[in-house]
Amino acid sequence: MAKRIVITGASGTGKSSIIEMIHDKGFCVEHEIARELIDDLRRYGHKNPHKENRDSFQKEVLHRQLEREKKLIDFEGIVFFDRGIIDNIAYYRLDEMEPPGYLKNLARDIRYDYIFYLEPISKDKLQNRNLNDKERIYVGQLILNEYLRYGYNPIKVPELTPDERINMIFTKLCL
Repeated sequence: MAKRIVITGASGTGKSSIIEMIHDKGFCVEHEIARELIDDLRRYGHKNPHKENRDSFQKEVLHRQLEREKKLIDFEGIVFFDRGIIDNIAYYRLDEMEPPGYLKNLARDIRYDYIFYLEPISKDKLQNRNLNDKERIYVGQLILNEYLRYGYNPIKVPELTPDERINMIFTKLCL
């Protein structure tokens, strides 16, 4: 059985950069599905596909996430995920929508070994992001609250250099 580790946080916290650096160190990683889906839909002319219909967007993200996670059932080793199932719940709440019951059940049933919550990075270090500052801060708190609600104790990773963040994560994991 794989050891399943989630790297999460609001948009623009450096998750994807950290995941890419972890991949470069030879670890198995699963990249953020929502970002891939946004890119796919923008190629078909959607300007803000994640905001046009949050419910159908989140359902597709979840579907793709579950397909990827299913492929890892027999994997032996460590897998780092750029976001976990619970992140989907926070994005429903961002739009003041009640997450579907099946999603809540999945959040209870699909368990991760560690959750690392990347705290926001300085505004001047941000690249182009899909959320404005207010939404970023709010969704970051929603994400953190949802992991707590589902019985996790996320390990907060402060704003540090990417190498320092990875060293902190690897130290906590005894890697």
